[in-house]
Amino acid sequence: MGAIRVIGRSLRDIWDEMLLLGLMNIVTLLAQATIVLGPPAMAGLHAMCNRVANGFAISWDNYLQACRTYFVRSWIFAVPPILISALIVYNFLFYGTFAATWAVWVQGAWLAGLIFVTAIQFYMFPFLMEQDDKRWRMALRNSALVAGANPLYTVVLLVVALVLTGVFLLVLPLFVFFGLIPWVMFGNAAVVDRVAAFRKRADAAGQQ
Repeated sequence: MGAIRVIGRSLRDIWDEMLLLGLMNIVTLLAQATIVLGPPAMAGLHAMCNRVANGFAISWDNYLQACRTYFVRSWIFAVPPILISALIVYNFLFYGTFAATWAVWVQGAWLAGLIFVTAIQFYMFPFLMEQDDKRWRMALRNSALVAGANPLYTVVLLVVALVLTGVFLLVLPLFVFFGLIPWVMFGNAAVVDRVAAFRKRADAAGQQ
């Protein structure tokens, strides 16, 4: 299965860059406390994981440069999904107050929507790093296409990333050092993998 291959490659990449990615994870977590620097720091971490997934070296200069480059755009990428997710959660809880069968079905629909939005979020920042066109709408389109065309692939990656994050939360030092890495690394490795697969199919079709 493609998702298992991506997970295995991601874990090897994390192992190879363990120290630097771990330190960058700490800085990125601290940046979230400032709020203003939160999204740019996340963009920086995504940029580093994208470089690792593409076989390039990483450094603090690369990280800080990415934070500066995506300072404004990272907010454009971060705020809409957060607001949409909050709205979905609110509606899910709201309909949970109704003691009726129809309300359960409505909750199920909102839950399915939340899963799909989470899948799109999983790919949004990685597509910002991978695509030449840095527009939010293009990343949204590509993320929705990948999530919709590869549901099992996406679910496996999401589940493993969330389980690892949950395990790290149980051991706080591990979360401080690696908490964001599975989500960010898996997302970027998946996008690199899907883009490579698309280009391979396009080349094969062009040769026919």
